[in-house]
Amino acid sequence: MNKETIGEQIQSLGNDTREYARLHIELLKLHLTDGTARVFSVITTLIILIGFGFFVLFFIAMILWFVFVDITGSVIWASTIIALLYSVLGWLTYVFRRRIILDPMVNVLTRIIHSKEGSDEE
Repeated sequence: MNKETIGEQIQSLGNDTREYARLHIELLKLHLTDGTARVFSVITTLIILIGFGFFVLFFIAMILWFVFVDITGSVIWASTIIALLYSVLGWLTYVFRRRIILDPMVNVLTRIIHSKEGSDEE
């Protein structure tokens, strides 16, 4: 083999290595963008669902308030009962916050970030 052929092969190998590194960096950028977009979409969906949940909870509270006004005959007692129900609901949410809020969010975000390429496990 002559030196020119070996030199060309080394130069070609260097060019191929640079191209491989560039393509690998681009692939990592795409994976990062995909993961970020999925996390953002999950967070946006959760915010929308929580908003709808608050509306539903508000309307249920209004219905219960009217029921308790009819039962107790007093607006003050009905309002107190609803306030106590909200207090108990808030306390239960605080006590079980890890089980009902934190752990599911961590699991979903971990599954999104560590999902394999091309899989639709959502």
